[in-house]
Amino acid sequence: MSNIFKFIEVTMNDGEKGFLLKNSSDLNLVNRNEALGYIEKLTAAYNNPSVDQFIESQNKRINTELDIEFTMDLRF
Repeated sequence: MSNIFKFIEVTMNDGEKGFLLKNSSDLNLVNRNEALGYIEKLTAAYNNPSVDQFIESQNKRINTELDIEFTMDLRF
């Protein structure tokens, strides 16, 4: 099962503002160790030299599919 997270701004107990991950499935905040694990994975993925090309091609594919779906909905 994959997790979907929201990046939310919070005010910590000491009054400082910061950003934390919130799990959309159970609405709990992600603990420090789990968040650092995700950050490590994101850092590795975004440091990959071909990430920009991959993102661009995926976004084009998704937008094309959305355009096709939207066009099909207009026919009904």
